[in-house]
Amino acid sequence: MSDGGSDMNPKFKTNVLTVGIAVVDHVFRMDCLPKRAEKHFANDQFDVAGGIAVNAALAIQSLNGQAFLLSRVGGDGAGIFLEETLSRSGIDLSLLEVCRDRRSATSAVLMDSSGERMIVNYRSDALFSKPPELPAAVFRSMQAVLGDLRWTEATTAAFEMARRADVPTVLDFDLNNKTIPKAILETSDYIVFAEAALRRFARRTHVVSALRIAQTLLPDVRLAVTCGQDGVHFITGDGRLLKIPARNVKVCSTLGAGDVFHGALALAIAEGSSFETALRFANDVAALRVSSPPNQSAFPSRADVEKFQRSAA
Repeated sequence: MSDGGSDMNPKFKTNVLTVGIAVVDHVFRMDCLPKRAEKHFANDQFDVAGGIAVNAALAIQSLNGQAFLLSRVGGDGAGIFLEETLSRSGIDLSLLEVCRDRRSATSAVLMDSSGERMIVNYRSDALFSKPPELPAAVFRSMQAVLGDLRWTEATTAAFEMARRADVPTVLDFDLNNKTIPKAILETSDYIVFAEAALRRFARRTHVVSALRIAQTLLPDVRLAVTCGQDGVHFITGDGRLLKIPARNVKVCSTLGAGDVFHGALALAIAEGSSFETALRFANDVAALRVSSPPNQSAFPSRADVEKFQRSAA
């Protein structure tokens, strides 16, 4: 597990495998989010490819990395939309499985004028009931693996094979309604919690206390937690707890911001950056994401990030 260098602009593309579910997000823009069970009207509607692994992969591609997506879609219109959209992005889809007799995952995303969103996700258990088929040779060409908790069987298999191949693993620890397999935690090199997920995991409401408890439970894992406008808290290699402030940007949309953060983090780690450098890079990429409209092209490029960092400095 590399934690030393800081080459943020590699000459050659870096391969990162992202593992999780692929989703079609049906986005509805509204003045305000619904508070009552009645008819509501949207100002705009559009569809985008989404899901943690997909958004992370799109971010990696835009940042000049090479993303490989391990996911599964159905043989319906949503699955066709995902295949076509992701093919155009340049993501390697050789590990994308298509189950013709199953339904793809979809979400209804309600977004208000401030960029905050409400999400209702449908994921067919039948589509993700079996673990994926993973050839060991895949991991010999990877520099990092990013997994989420939406398809735990796939993340478990990928992390175990990555560990055997000495490839660093990054876990996006978001809220999940299932028991987290112990094997995932044991094979994670880096874990970045969502704030609510950390509180539930550590059974503490105070973020700093919760992160310290997580450290005692996972002593061999590098840990961080994203807290939205309160920035990113993380534990250094020598045990100190530090904070990276959130960038001061006008929020246009929070859709996929956390996913983009994790994709940028995994890419930076794959490129050899230290944990802190990778977190700061991901923090800047996520800031650019939330300040952009929630469309399929709103993924910052490496040049965008470098320009943003120069202006912030």
